[in-house]
Amino acid sequence: MIQYISMYWRDAIEIAFFSLLFYYSALWLKKNRSHNLLPYLYGFILLYSFSYALELNSITYILFYTWPALLMLCILMHQITLQRNFVALKNNTYKQQANPDWLETLMASSLLALSNNQSVYCLIEHTDSMHAFIDTEIVLNAHLNKELLTLIHASNTYNSHKMIWVTTQGTIQGINCVWKLSHNGQSAETNNMATEWLNHTILHTHTTDASAFFGDPNSHTFTLITKDTITSHLSAHNLLQLLIADYSLSHTIDQTTTSARSKAHLTQEYMYAKYKNPTLKQRTN
Repeated sequence: MIQYISMYWRDAIEIAFFSLLFYYSALWLKKNRSHNLLPYLYGFILLYSFSYALELNSITYILFYTWPALLMLCILMHQITLQRNFVALKNNTYKQQANPDWLETLMASSLLALSNNQSVYCLIEHTDSMHAFIDTEIVLNAHLNKELLTLIHASNTYNSHKMIWVTTQGTIQGINCVWKLSHNGQSAETNNMATEWLNHTILHTHTTDASAFFGDPNSHTFTLITKDTITSHLSAHNLLQLLIADYSLSHTIDQTTTSARSKAHLTQEYMYAKYKNPTLKQRTN
């Protein structure tokens, strides 16, 4: 009786192990919507089962010995998903925001920076951690507020041609940030920095859920890079609304109230910037 129970509990453990392995592998395949390989997995298992049951030895041997190559092909087709899940580690997204109006404050500060002929490069981290992709010269990890942004833009240590790194939790992770060295050994600090920064940003926003925007002091408009999409010639208000929609940042605030308040807030900052720089023109895309 004891030997009978011992034999079957070992079998039960092995069955549970392979069942869980198959289940989580199927979930991983299902996550990638661009290459849905889950039906192919079911088809491979079904074909192997039929060939084994019908004693089709040649087909059975071919399927048995080629499955490692098929697995490698699956990994290659899912390399983007692997990068998202294993390179970009997930942050805790359930913390209470220190400043619910952080995005409006960031947009208003960016308008003032443009009025002072400063470029604005900003990276917005969401749930995928960007620590593995960024070199940060000055680490802050502080709550985002108007006073801090004003101090940053007025500081001699701030480089307006490098990124300000913020998170959707309303914190500033650091300033003077650049993308780490790319595969060809060039950094975002070389010649044609705007083009180089754009290429790096497109790459990293493709593999993560982060967004980034660039403010042009010549046209006083913004360019948003997010989810394989580049949107140019945006006003600050348009950029604000796109970011709110992308990250659902207004889930705790009424949308109409948020839109009216943010537009009024940005208009007030624009009037102040206009006072400082009479040549400033407001774009209303």
